Amino acid sequence: MDTFDIEQWITAEKIAPDISRHNINSYKSNLPVAPDNDELRKILHFFDCADDFMALYQNEEFKEGLTCEIKLETISKTEEDMGMTRRESLFHNHDFFEMIYVIKGECINTVENTPLKLHEGDLLMFNLQTVHKIELLSPQSAVLNILVGKELFSESFLALFSSGDDLFQFYIHSLYNRPDKPFLIFHLQNEPQIQQTIFDMIQEGSLRMNQYAKIMQLDVERLLIQCTRLLTKENKQKSNQDGLSIDDVLHYLYQNYKTVSLEELSAHFGYATRTMIRYLKKFTGQTFSQLIQEYRLINVCNYLKSTTFPLEEIADYTGYSDRGYMDKQFKKMLKISPAEYRRQYQKVI
Repeated sequence: MDTFDIEQWITAEKIAPDISRHNINSYKSNLPVAPDNDELRKILHFFDCADDFMALYQNEEFKEGLTCEIKLETISKTEEDMGMTRRESLFHNHDFFEMIYVIKGECINTVENTPLKLHEGDLLMFNLQTVHKIELLSPQSAVLNILVGKELFSESFLALFSSGDDLFQFYIHSLYNRPDKPFLIFHLQNEPQIQQTIFDMIQEGSLRMNQYAKIMQLDVERLLIQCTRLLTKENKQKSNQDGLSIDDVLHYLYQNYKTVSLEELSAHFGYATRTMIRYLKKFTGQTFSQLIQEYRLINVCNYLKSTTFPLEEIADYTGYSDRGYMDKQFKKMLKISPAEYRRQYQKVI
């Protein structure tokens, strides 16, 4: 078999979509909605409300007989030529498991009303029936959806894990409607073996050679085992930090991003500032300032999309010292001004 090139595959998919083919009426973008697009106009009001969402079902989303699928989220060459720079799905959930891996660029996944910004190399696992949506932030972004039927877990996968494994607990609680956590995030930037497993899955799912479905199932099995190992390793590292949980730290940051300082964060968890700096870098790959900046910008985007508040008020609500500084940081990160972002977004409404 010829060497499989991920970059070439993404390029080919953008030119002639196969597994990345999407109905343009199922999402919105920065482009205006065509006057005759009645289908999209009827559902636009569902986009910003997680209480109203679209349910997806395995018997509709999977090819007949398959128990795992891959799909690519990207902006096609045709869409890019039309001027599309970002794309947003409806809030939705499904009766199968989903994992999202960022191959290139960045995306925002809003899970249970919590926005999560994912970077290249991040893997997000959803609990069963978790309500979520995805936003592609640029034409350069390429995000893989790995869809897995729940029967694979109930029939075979769960037998692979010890009942004490965190991943086992995550999925077993989901299967029996006792979700203790809606998602898990793995940072795979320094995990080439796990990334290769994902690339092998892409190769099988796209080339569809003899026995590809069975090999994809084995790849999913391998991926789960590798992630279990990684989770065990990370939990041991966390326990070496006197039981401090990175999830608790990030939740506290998101709840208090407007005003919290590094010193306040450190004091809240009983750590020295230098220790907290090292801890954040170790488990997120980012500094305190970078994390705060991301949370602020995510919420600026939410205000721009869902309100008519003046930009000066939005700057104040999201913890910026003034509107000018907000504009500067927004344009630096998103390559567009807040005012232009609002104009482009509201064109679709």
